[in-house]
Amino acid sequence: MSVYNGETYLKESIESILNQTYKNFEFIIVDDYSSDNSLSTILSFDDSRIVVIRNKKNIGLAASLNKALKIAKGEYIARMDDDDISLPKRIEKQIQFMDSHSSCGVLGTYAELFGSKTGFRKHASKSDELKIRTLFSCQFPHPTVLIRKKVLKDNKLEYNEQFSTAQDYELWSRMIEITEFNTLPEILLKYRTHEKQISVENRKKQLENTKKIHQKLLLEIGLKNSEESLTIHDFFNNIPSQNESNTN
Repeated sequence: MSVYNGETYLKESIESILNQTYKNFEFIIVDDYSSDNSLSTILSFDDSRIVVIRNKKNIGLAASLNKALKIAKGEYIARMDDDDISLPKRIEKQIQFMDSHSSCGVLGTYAELFGSKTGFRKHASKSDELKIRTLFSCQFPHPTVLIRKKVLKDNKLEYNEQFSTAQDYELWSRMIEITEFNTLPEILLKYRTHEKQISVENRKKQLENTKKIHQKLLLEIGLKNSEESLTIHDFFNNIPSQNESNTN
């Protein structure tokens, strides 16, 4: 978990991880030089599983996550955000799946949206369909993901720190060729939506970074990288899908 000025919902998010039915984990929390009470909230928990990294300056989400990846000791990496809630059996069920599916490198779950928007994030469960859909949009809500660390280590993969947004989607776009993707078709995370999540400026950057990812993916499958190709790509991307988000 990387935290930046997340004190409002942070306590509830941390508790949702500490209260998991699966107990054998280290909980690496990176405080990205918060100016609010985030650090004191983190330090208020007396749990030996918590490992705190305090950045000496604000370095952004991707760089903070990479710092956590470098020191992580576990076989799997579970992502979590500072404003969401993992349901109690999330990690237990994901580890059970990964232990019995050795070819899977990235595993997501369904998520329930709450807050300013309600609904569900439900994506395909099979790898081939997930990879095809990844050509058009990110198929994993980031805080639902469990990653096999060996896949990252063997392929020298980490988050691209040039991406201030969509860094998860960019990472999945590089993992398509090297591992299997899966989704547990079960709601195991409550994904909070609120007005502070995406500013106008961040939304603009998100669209720019997504376009860069699409350009790269189109080239990799042998399509001409042109405005016409991107326009056609966006057209198909905007066709409603029953497997995608359902929000009110």
